[in-house]
Parts: sequence; structure tokens; C-alpha cells
Amino acid sequence: MSELTWVERHLDTKLSNFQKKAVEILCSAMNKGPWNLRVNWRNTDWNWGDGVRFKLRHHSLSTYDFDELTRLVILAHDECVRIEINALAPKIMAISMWQRNKRDGSMFERHPTIDGAIAKIRSPIG
Repeated sequence: MSELTWVERHLDTKLSNFQKKAVEILCSAMNKGPWNLRVNWRNTDWNWGDGVRFKLRHHSLSTYDFDELTRLVILAHDECVRIEINALAPKIMAISMWQRNKRDGSMFERHPTIDGAIAKIRSPIG
């Protein structure tokens, strides 16, 4: 059973295309199927504004040895999705996602490629 089929059957509902993409990003970043993530799928904010907010019981995100944070950032840039991480309670974080539809434009429309983000960060100030 695919990740998306499992979530839809678990919730007994059909996910939108973006909601499916958000589940795929979360599962891929955490390198787990939805059945192994510590997410209460019924308590997910599926309509968080124009996005999705997952509440995840997870102790930390990191960049290398356990590379969930790196994977999440790369996937966000590859999929043109803005991702925000917030603490909700001890060992509970919110991972929110919003679709961006283009690489250029206003701050609230665009999402750069990973190469564009790296170039901006590495460019001299001034």
C-alpha cells in the first residue's frame, strides 16, 4: 500500500494534490512511511490557511548524521514548497507547508531552487 493510500484510508477521506505532496515530503524527509511517523493524522491541520500543518512528536532535526533537516530543506526547494518549523510543546514540533507556484515574483509567491538559495546566502552583503 502506498503512503498516500494509507493516509487516505486511515482518514477515510481524499487528499488534495497539495496535501498528497506535503505527506510525500514529510515521509521522504523523515525517511519513514506515514505508519511509522509519530503524527496524529486526524489532528493534522489539513487546511492551515492555504497549506498543511503536521504536529510531529520528534525530538530534533539535524543536518548530517540524522539528516532529516537537510532532506526537508532540499525537498522544499525541489518541490517549490515553503516549509516552516515551530515548537509546540516539549518534543512536539509543527511542520507547516505551503505551495509556491513559481521561482520568481513577490516574496509570497516564489520559492527559489536550492542553487538560487545557496547563491543568495553566499553572496557578499552590500
